[in-house]
Amino acid sequence: MKKGNNIMKVLKLIGVLAVITSLAACGRKAKTGIPDSWESLIEEDYSISYPGDWKLDQSGDSGTNFVLFSPDSSAQGVSSENIYLVSRDWTGLNLNLDLYMEVVDSRFRDKTGDIKVLENKRITTEELDYQRIIYIKKEGIRNLKFEQYHWVVGDTVYVLSFTREESLFDNYQTVGAKIRNSFSLNVENKTETRSIDSLPPLRGTVGNKTETRIPGSWKSFAQNNYSISYPGDWELNNSGLMGTSLILLSPISSGQDQFRENINLLVHDLTGFNFDLYEYAEASESQIKAVTTDARILESRIITATEAPDYYKIIYTGKQGIHNLKFEQYIWVVEDKAYILTLSCEEHQFDYYQTTGEQILNSFSFF
Repeated sequence: MKKGNNIMKVLKLIGVLAVITSLAACGRKAKTGIPDSWESLIEEDYSISYPGDWKLDQSGDSGTNFVLFSPDSSAQGVSSENIYLVSRDWTGLNLNLDLYMEVVDSRFRDKTGDIKVLENKRITTEELDYQRIIYIKKEGIRNLKFEQYHWVVGDTVYVLSFTREESLFDNYQTVGAKIRNSFSLNVENKTETRSIDSLPPLRGTVGNKTETRIPGSWKSFAQNNYSISYPGDWELNNSGLMGTSLILLSPISSGQDQFRENINLLVHDLTGFNFDLYEYAEASESQIKAVTTDARILESRIITATEAPDYYKIIYTGKQGIHNLKFEQYIWVVEDKAYILTLSCEEHQFDYYQTTGEQILNSFSFF
C-alpha cells in the first residue's frame, strides 16, 4: 500500500481523535502516590487508577474504551472534568508515531478557527515515546481546555484525554495528573503486528461489543440478514417510503411539532462497483457535502469490530428546507451491499434524542 493512500485513509480514520478531546498519560510510569481509597481498572493491554468517588463508564459511548467522570458531573457529564481513553486498531496502514502525528497535525490545521493549540510536544521515554497536545476549543457557549496523550503501539493507536472548562481546568490539574500518571500500557504483551483476534473488543461496536441493554418494552424487527430494536412508542414504517428499507419515527411531541426525529435504513446494491468500506464512506462524505446545504462534518471515523463487519460513523449538520438538522450515520459494506443507518434530528433536539438514538443504532446487527 502506498504511503499517500495510507495518509488519505488515515485522514478519514482520525476524526474521532481530533473531535474527542481531553487529558492522557505518559509511558509506563510508576504508580506513585496512589491513595488506598482509589480503585483500579485493569485490562489486557492497559491499566489506570482513579479516586473512589469518580464514576467509571465502560458503555462505549462515542467509541471510548472508558470514561471517568469527576464527582461534580451531571448525569450527562456536562460541565464536568472527565478522562477517557480511545484505542483503534489500524492494521495494514503501517503507522508509526511520526506518520500518525502528521495526520493529527493536519486535522488541527484544518480547524484553526475552532481550536487554539497551546502545546504540541514529543515526549521521549526509555520505554515508549508519546505526543502531548494541549489546546482550547469552543463548544457551544463553553470554552473547553483539553490535554491529550497519543501513543502508537504496533498497529494500535491510544489516546488518553482530559477535558474541563477552561476557567476551571487548573482546579483539577493535581488529581488529573495523578490519574494520568497511573495509566500504564502493557507494551510487553504486544507484538509489532497483532491480529484483530488478539485485541480486546471495542465497546459500542456492532457484533462483539458491550451488549446494548434493550428494555423489555422495546420491539424488534428482523428482515433478510439484519435486525434492529426500537422503543415501543416509536412507529415502524417498512413500506419502502423514499427508497428506505425501514424508517423508525419518534413520537410526536406536540401539535406544533413539524419534524419527527427518525432513524432510517437505506440499502444500496454495489454489485460490479468493487467498493470497500473506505471508498464508499469517502464517496458518501463527498455526496453529503454536495447535496446538503451548509453541510458541516463534525465526526468521521471507522469503528472496528472483532466478530462483525467494521463500520463507518459520520456525524454532520446541515439545512433541509426550514430545518437545521443534525445526523448521526453508520455505514457498513457487506457482500456487495452498502447499509446506511441514519439518526436524523432537529439540531437543537439532537442531544435529547442521542442516547435513545444510539441505543437503536447499536442494536442493529447482521445474522
